[in-house]
Parts: sequence; structure tokens; C-alpha cells
Amino acid sequence: MGTNERIDANMRVYSAVRAVPQSAVKPIKGGSYGAAGLSDINPQWRIERMTELFGPVGTGWTWEPVEVTEREGVLYGHVIVTYYDGEGKPSKPIHGYGGTKFGGRDDSDIYKSTMTDAVSNALRYLGVGADVWYKPDRAGDQQQYDTKYSAPPEVAQTITDDQKDSISKLVSADEWLKLEEKYGTDLGLMTQECYHKVFAKLKARKEGTK
Repeated sequence: MGTNERIDANMRVYSAVRAVPQSAVKPIKGGSYGAAGLSDINPQWRIERMTELFGPVGTGWTWEPVEVTEREGVLYGHVIVTYYDGEGKPSKPIHGYGGTKFGGRDDSDIYKSTMTDAVSNALRYLGVGADVWYKPDRAGDQQQYDTKYSAPPEVAQTITDDQKDSISKLVSADEWLKLEEKYGTDLGLMTQECYHKVFAKLKARKEGTK
């Protein structure tokens, strides 16, 4: 087998699953990624591509949870994905890790969200949706799509500890809890843009009460 033939064989799966249709890309709602106007890949599309290539989950490919842990308000998941070749021979385990913060719109879905994130990250190693993260153009230059896996732009960076402290000095305990409901534990999802708006409003309120 020549070099080109070997490359083609090695890239068989990657090439088959790398392209993502626009219909499978969805905007992220809420949090710093949503504020930055970033997008994510519909996880059902990933399942569809794996099923098309290997067969139904459970026979052509499988995933299994390895560990689920909770630390500092985040549920973390570790899974392994295995696929089978045409002769039924299993691949080596492909590990994936994911996590979801508590305090979202529906914590009853947090286990599913964490497992979905972990499986999706495992499938990245096979190249599923690869063009969303990296796609060379015809001239060989890199093109980076705007997804949650790209680095968020500067304006979407979350606030510093000093900024959190400045807000805490201007609100009551009840008001802080309400802010956490909107921006996550310890305001971990508050962007710089949101901070300046909230801080200005709170500062004006304090000055108006003098």
C-alpha cells in the first residue's frame, strides 16, 4: 500500500464525518458563549452520522459511562465510546469528558447534558464535526468557525474576582442570590459587557440614596 492509499485508509472515518450542515449548527442561548454570539453542534446530528457510518448504537457503536463526579457546583462525566469495524472487531476505547454547571433552567436534565457533552467530546477524536473547529481552505490557510469551542472574543471574557467583589459591596444577600440565578454560581457566567451595565446601575442607585 502506497503512502496516499494509506492516508486515505487512515482518514476514512474522519473524512466521512468532518463536514457539518448548517441545519445542525444552533446558536447558544445564555451565558458568556451566548453573549458572544457563538454556536454549538446539535448532538443528535452526531448520533445520526455515527449510525450512518457504523450502524445503530448498541451494535455498530456504543458508549458507556465510566465516572460521574460533582465538584464545586459542576457535574463532571467521563465516558468511553467504542465502534466496530465491518468484521465486528471493536476499536480501543475512546475517552470523552464533559461537564455541566448546576443552577441552570432545569437541573433535572443535568445528568443527560453532562453525558451528552462527554460523548460529543469523545466523538471529536474520530473527527465528528471536525470542520467546525478546524478547516483548511484551498490555499492551505486555517479557517476557524465561531463555535463554543473557539476562543470567545475579548468582550465575552468573564469578570474578575475584584469585579465580583465590587458588585457584592453594592447588593444585599438576596440581591446577590438573584444575580447568581442569572449569571451562575459566584457570577461565573457574567461577561465584561454585562458587568459594566450592572455595576453602573448599582452605583447609580447607591449614589441616588445618599
